[in-house]
Amino acid sequence: MALPPRLAAPLLQLSLMATMLLRAAAGAGGDGDADAGASWSRGWLKPILFVLLGFTAVFRTARAYVNIARNRRRQKALGEGRREPLEVCFFHPYASGGGGGERVLWLAVKALLTEVDIVDRRDVCVTVYHGDAGADEAALLRSAQERFGIRLPAERFTATTLRLRRLVDPKNYPVFTMLFQALGSAILALEACLRRPPDVFVDTTGFAFAYPLVALLFCPHIAAYVHYPTIQREMLARVVEGRPAYNNGRRIASSTTLSGMKLLYYRLLGAAYGFCGSFAVRCMANSSWTKAHIEDMWGAWGSKVMLLYPPVNTRDLSGFALNPREPVVLSVGQFRPEKDHELQIRAFATLRRRLTAAASSPSGGDTTLRRKTRDPKPRPAPMPTPRLVLVGGVRNEGDEALVNHLRGVCAELGLNVGEDVEFRVNEEYDELLRWLSTAAVGIHTMWNEHFGIGVVEMQAAGCVTVAHDSGGPRSDIVQPFGDGSEDNGEATGFLADGEEAYADALARALQVANPHCDPSWLAKMDALRERARAAAEEYSDDAFAEQWVELIAPLLLIFEASGGH
Repeated sequence: MALPPRLAAPLLQLSLMATMLLRAAAGAGGDGDADAGASWSRGWLKPILFVLLGFTAVFRTARAYVNIARNRRRQKALGEGRREPLEVCFFHPYASGGGGGERVLWLAVKALLTEVDIVDRRDVCVTVYHGDAGADEAALLRSAQERFGIRLPAERFTATTLRLRRLVDPKNYPVFTMLFQALGSAILALEACLRRPPDVFVDTTGFAFAYPLVALLFCPHIAAYVHYPTIQREMLARVVEGRPAYNNGRRIASSTTLSGMKLLYYRLLGAAYGFCGSFAVRCMANSSWTKAHIEDMWGAWGSKVMLLYPPVNTRDLSGFALNPREPVVLSVGQFRPEKDHELQIRAFATLRRRLTAAASSPSGGDTTLRRKTRDPKPRPAPMPTPRLVLVGGVRNEGDEALVNHLRGVCAELGLNVGEDVEFRVNEEYDELLRWLSTAAVGIHTMWNEHFGIGVVEMQAAGCVTVAHDSGGPRSDIVQPFGDGSEDNGEATGFLADGEEAYADALARALQVANPHCDPSWLAKMDALRERARAAAEEYSDDAFAEQWVELIAPLLLIFEASGGH
């Protein structure tokens, strides 16, 4: 099969260049009396030339391929009497997932399809690069509606399936996980752009290491929405201090040599992360915490990062009644190790042990619902036995294994799965709304959560929220209730950072589901929930769509002004 002329020409040119350079290399030094230095130079020249020519060949061929694809689109559009569409392509390998990142993706897509009217007489078409085998456009649109209640127009929307998504699956890399994921993301982005060349490339997953390849070979118009910085100072601090965590094993944490090697590895990755991120023309962070960490790790390149809070569907949530509520502690979030669902279960088990002790206490049970200290906290009245409900998405076998592990933790702690603790996997949106409308308390336990969409959803729905005292929940979302019983008039929830602290906060928050609760305490919790619900409006879908279009529009205009190059 003959090559298209636009591909054949650069390849022929490269072949001629290679022949001339290799002949020059072979002739360098002349006769057999060449000195050792010239012989050594000739020995290294050939492999260097091969590498340079290889990179040049890939670059020239890819650029020619992109030009061919764009010319075909242009000719097709002209044949239909219209201008060629502007292709905005979203890089999101796990597009059918049920997490906050996917909600951002679909609302960003919807905003471009329904609210962008800035490119004169030119259609804006959206493509989503995803790795869900067998999921076509209709399946993805149906998933967005079922899981998030987001309806998208089918016209001007396409989906491109990626076959190499396994390259960014962390379970495939037991060591040097981030390095191999970074390399895998670049290869996956190469596959995506070859399958459908973008005019504007939008990364909504945080794979910054793919940006240089995309910018040099396909499209310099890159936008990034960053949910979580790949490298952050706290990760380095954990290695320096020898603290074990899900991403810092005990073997490494206990070894000075291994910790030193890992620290160097993190620092090199951090430098590369900043360099690759500099190729993004528009970069948006989902919280002030994320923004500060990107600016810190990217250095001078971090100055262009802008803050854009993720969307929360407050419209469907803010109408729920505050009372009455069931004694349910609700967790909303994907089943991933960093979400630390095990801490939720252990804190809940601690609370249940206190309740059991309270039931047999002659004092009526109120003193054992809190830690045995002389703090001024009010003594809660006995309450109905609470349940823990964990609602979350499962993406792969690794997530399923985690759910099975959590079931085992429940059994170990004496909690009955199905009665004391419920696991609701890949719940549909209507069911999620039902839980949010009836649960008294929402719990969140991820350390350094980038933002915390689930936290805002629970606040908007009227749950008393107990979140981790770190990251986005602390910096942007929750104004914490104090240790005492007095309300400062600003609190919107509780913050905690350990089993005992969570058990304390849960005991206090669950009183809103107690029919015998002190009326003054219930009034304080009602006021807290009203403030939390009002604050959640800052993160509404409408606010996100308006700011997203405002921030992405200049990038589309830059592409248009450049003549589509």
